[in-house]
Amino acid sequence: MREQACRLLGQVLEQAPPAVSLLLENNAGQGNCMGRSFAELGTLIRGLGEDPRLGICLDTCHAFAMGYDIASAEGCELAMTEFAKEIGPGRLRAVHANDSKGPLGGVKDRHENIGDGSIGYDGFRTLMGHAAFADVPFLLEVPGMDGKGPDEENLRRLKQLRNEAGAPVA
Repeated sequence: MREQACRLLGQVLEQAPPAVSLLLENNAGQGNCMGRSFAELGTLIRGLGEDPRLGICLDTCHAFAMGYDIASAEGCELAMTEFAKEIGPGRLRAVHANDSKGPLGGVKDRHENIGDGSIGYDGFRTLMGHAAFADVPFLLEVPGMDGKGPDEENLRRLKQLRNEAGAPVA
């Protein structure tokens, strides 16, 4: 399966303009999928000759569902150390910011609004205060307060938590 994925991703990169990046996203581990661990993502990147256009969009709910305890300072440090070892520095290019309805290691892709799930406000403060995320854009991928997707309230929460973490707010 890895060989086929690398072949197909390689075709995408061949057809893409040189200035275009391709971001791979980690998943929550459900079903027959690739990218559930940082090691699997790193294997794909190495299988594509470590093309500099390849990057990662880290989904916070998916990482938490796979057992990466990004909500605690110690867990976040361990996760990002593993990320750097398996994927390499400079590959984290974006974050899909969403809380998790499920527990740590629950292997369920169930997004929740920022602060309302198992990662919680403290977890997002921890995550946003970690050096690995200092210059990385956070993209909301939440259900929204009214169930219609990203909204102003989630954006306000994320900015407030980033400020509380001591990180710059754009």
